[in-house]
Amino acid sequence: ILDEWLEIPLDFAAPVNDAVRAGVSRWFPDQRSWDAEFPHLTETSQVVPSGARASIPLVANDRAVGAIALSFPHPRHFAGEDRA
Repeated sequence: ILDEWLEIPLDFAAPVNDAVRAGVSRWFPDQRSWDAEFPHLTETSQVVPSGARASIPLVANDRAVGAIALSFPHPRHFAGEDRA
């Protein structure tokens, strides 16, 4: 199932795509917040369970050219220093 995430259409509703399209990071302090916003990804997200997730755009020359998705083993609050 992870192979399915190597390339995904940019118009697919997913946090990593939101980060690329909008050029802003997406922060999910726990699984519940992820599931609430992306219920269609709940089953997929159980393959790699995590407590918290973040999708961060990769920007070059003021343009998002990709994104990185991070997962953490436990829920966490993303403070300002985490988001900088």
